[in-house]
Amino acid sequence: MGADEKVLLFFGNIAPYKGVEDLLRALASLVRDNGRFILILAGRVKDKTCEAYWAELESLIEELQLNKCVRKEIRYIPDGDVGLLFRASDVTVLPYRRIYQSGVLALSYAQGVPVIAADVGSIREDILEDATGLLFKPGDPVDLAAKIRAYFVSESFKDVETRERRISEYGAERFSWEDQCRAHVCGVRAPANVGLEHVDVNPLRCILITPARNEEAFIEKTIQSVVNQTVLPIRWVIVNDGSTDGTAAIVAKYAALYDWIGMVTMPAHRDRSFAAKVHCFNAGIRPSRPSTTTS
Repeated sequence: MGADEKVLLFFGNIAPYKGVEDLLRALASLVRDNGRFILILAGRVKDKTCEAYWAELESLIEELQLNKCVRKEIRYIPDGDVGLLFRASDVTVLPYRRIYQSGVLALSYAQGVPVIAADVGSIREDILEDATGLLFKPGDPVDLAAKIRAYFVSESFKDVETRERRISEYGAERFSWEDQCRAHVCGVRAPANVGLEHVDVNPLRCILITPARNEEAFIEKTIQSVVNQTVLPIRWVIVNDGSTDGTAAIVAKYAALYDWIGMVTMPAHRDRSFAAKVHCFNAGIRPSRPSTTTS
């Protein structure tokens, strides 16, 4: 890629809800105006159900005569290549039709690369317009092309060193473990245009949720370890996942001793799938008080 080429990056699994066709149509418009645009498509086709979608995208690339402008990296991207792809790009584009959050956005920020994203889900909360990126109307290639043009004439694009430093610093703060815990534990998250230092919340605290099934041999030592910590959780919900041994009795003993320990009892079942573990974890989130017990 030449030094004067403007490089766009789409990173992630290829699937219909990602709206890659909108990005291709926007690219065609950009290339007609100024041929120095390159798009890197990096990621695997999500699964077999998405193979027809990828075939449609390849046909669209042909139809729009974009073969020379699209670099296809349709494969698993190993960790060692991720940074190289982002550093080779001027901006990451997230043309999603629907999504709630995007890990790619946080990854791009970590590399100091701005993001142009569809205004869907909670993405608006994470983009500081004209500083860390821009938003466009989902499903609108014309608006996407306009935002890409706007970015490449902005002061942010011209001052690469400052841009990279500010975006990576913002991303480190925005997606820090502390910020995530504040969002989920305290119910407060800083707006995108407000630094964490300006958010009035309590100091960082945590809630523990521990699914346990037939852990009679280990659960008491686990509880004693947590009880002896110098900083205690504000709440610990132990989910008894249909245990048939003495797990429930041990947990109940400690729940009676410590008001911040509670137990949720799930019905007995034989399902040991990942989904069952998720249901168990979700059951631990629901209680409003740590002493809540369900059956």
